[in-house]
Amino acid sequence: DNVMWGPGGRLIVWSFFNNKNHLKFVDFKKRESKTLLSMQLNAINVPITHIFFSFDRSIFCIIIGELTAVFMSISSTPRQIGSLTFNSPVIGAFASNGTDCVFISKDSLLHIVSVNERDGAVITKSYRFPRKKGEPTFISWINNDLIIGTSLGKVGMYCGVDFTEHKSII
Repeated sequence: DNVMWGPGGRLIVWSFFNNKNHLKFVDFKKRESKTLLSMQLNAINVPITHIFFSFDRSIFCIIIGELTAVFMSISSTPRQIGSLTFNSPVIGAFASNGTDCVFISKDSLLHIVSVNERDGAVITKSYRFPRKKGEPTFISWINNDLIIGTSLGKVGMYCGVDFTEHKSII
């Protein structure tokens, strides 16, 4: 089982049991829990691999089987606002503006995604990421810089147009 705090005393709880995903939204103030994406999750038999929130915690992303990203609003009634499917396993992070998201695949293809409740999730730019030093295992978007950690223990900060400027941290 996995638990992640949401805004306003809420929890997102998920597990994979008997080849089925279970995803719950728990609101302590209202003393209720809601099952999320039950039809979609019952149709697949791969686990939820990661969940992460936007900076303002108004949107969260669920990565299923490392290949599908589902975006949901976290209002009083959470709802799906978009989804994307990738060809290679990805990890992701939101920018501090709350509407942009970045995904990097294990083969270092970088995707910049715009996310909002009106338009859903749209890939705005994709390109091969330079300076691969191991398989990406961590990504964070802080201010306008990407911090990427790899399976070889390397950590780099990427900034500038298309994140082409590199500063090695480790």
